[in-house]
Amino acid sequence: MLKALEAVLADLNLAPKGSAVRYYITLSKGDTISIRALLSPHKFFQVKASEFIDLREEYEAYVRAWSLYQELVPRPFGYRLVEGWAIMVTEGVHHKPFSVERALVGKGSLRTALNGLYQYFEMCGRQSPIRDVVESHSEFFDKIGNHFAQTVHANLASHWIARGRSLGLESMACVPQHGDFVQNNIASSSGKLVIFDWEDFGKSYLLGVDICSLCFSVAPRLDAMQRLMATGNGTGPPLVAFANRACVLSGLDWDVFRCLIPLYLVVFLYSKREYDPAAQERIAAMVQQLSN
Repeated sequence: MLKALEAVLADLNLAPKGSAVRYYITLSKGDTISIRALLSPHKFFQVKASEFIDLREEYEAYVRAWSLYQELVPRPFGYRLVEGWAIMVTEGVHHKPFSVERALVGKGSLRTALNGLYQYFEMCGRQSPIRDVVESHSEFFDKIGNHFAQTVHANLASHWIARGRSLGLESMACVPQHGDFVQNNIASSSGKLVIFDWEDFGKSYLLGVDICSLCFSVAPRLDAMQRLMATGNGTGPPLVAFANRACVLSGLDWDVFRCLIPLYLVVFLYSKREYDPAAQERIAAMVQQLSN
């Protein structure tokens, strides 16, 4: 595989043949491998490779994300299929974990990175609505409902899908969402925000999904979600004020957002359908508690 990767880096004019490149496997999960290709202590490329999955669609989603949010997304360099290996290469970014909770009460570089989050939501709000999406909101809701129809979560999912439809979500503007917008996928690099893992970008066009999934990842507690749903003007605890501002910047009505948090969590649960069952159950339990 490393020979295939060397050929790809050379073909993309990133590392000429014979370059002294060090490879560090940072993650091996399922049927993909994540690798850092280090040219020096200060420069590297992030590589994802698989013998079993064609990563072309994932790379194309990454390119679309970069075209919209260049300041926040590591640059995509290329995709190749070589010797049975699907290989995608993106810019390597030195970074450190970013805590939204700390940033909401912090100063300096924490606030700068937090402004990057607001910039992301503002850019979402400035996007022109997509007219020719592959899947409408109605079709997306049907797909989710069909998925849960034969599960213990069938009634829960159908209730909140019906609630969303009653509020007119099927006519809401289509804005591609990151799809896995959680704290683990955002970081700070030289004081600025960077967003990773765009493989689910555009699988949902339901505005508000990213805001809710981020808030849930920050505070996956019943009391925190209840405060988001509480009647009010969006003032109060820092996370509530953050979500309110994100909605305003995105062009999403605050009252619609807070009423539909359980639906957003159903969408998030659907996106996690192939993940750890324990994680799925935590999300489903939260939706049930918020529905009571």
